[in-house]
Amino acid sequence: MLGTIGVENLKVECIIGDLPKERTHKQHIFVDFKVHLDFSDAAKTDNVNDTLCYAALSAACLDIAQKNQFHLLETYAHAIIATFLKHKKVSWAWVRIKKPGAIAGADFAFVELEKSKDER
Repeated sequence: MLGTIGVENLKVECIIGDLPKERTHKQHIFVDFKVHLDFSDAAKTDNVNDTLCYAALSAACLDIAQKNQFHLLETYAHAIIATFLKHKKVSWAWVRIKKPGAIAGADFAFVELEKSKDER
């Protein structure tokens, strides 16, 4: 039984960007993500150990951003996807990184990435 776990608008404070000011001042970005995994065991046992905790996935997003100082949203998105796909239960992952204020007149700029475990 394939299911989806995800989060929308996870607020992340980090150094990200290529402009000089972005390299010295933290800013807020937002992360949306989804992962696909088999819910069969969790549905039978009602035990969090038989699924993936969305809080743990969110913590991984925060940790990746804070331990690195990415220049590109693309690089950050790739690091998140790679981390999620290391989980044996995850078969597919998708992430969108949104950067408010990046473009005048727009709510945010964004990058989006998805990958399945069988892709190279």
